[in-house]
Amino acid sequence: MIYEQIEGFIQSLTTNIQKNTILWNRLISLQEKDKYIEEFNLNYKEQYPGYIIDPESSYFLSINSGFVFLLNLFYVNKQLFSPSLDKKILLVKIDSTSVMENLSSYAS
Repeated sequence: MIYEQIEGFIQSLTTNIQKNTILWNRLISLQEKDKYIEEFNLNYKEQYPGYIIDPESSYFLSINSGFVFLLNLFYVNKQLFSPSLDKKILLVKIDSTSVMENLSSYAS
């Protein structure tokens, strides 16, 4: 049941993006961006070794007391530099007390 809700959320998000009805904000403009970048690093750095968040090309939506993040991760190995190694991931944070959840694995 949760899987279907997440799939529905992602589908709705995709549809609204395609219709251009969602206004994404640049992560660099978020006053508390460092707090959320640190939370990402604490929870997902092992899952994405060698990657850092690029706040200039990452985005967020503020919904009630939560957030949706679309993060651009740069691969930082200087010996193997290639933009094709960069990743985009979708995260949600329901409210200030919830854990940041990675929804990228649900997207088709």
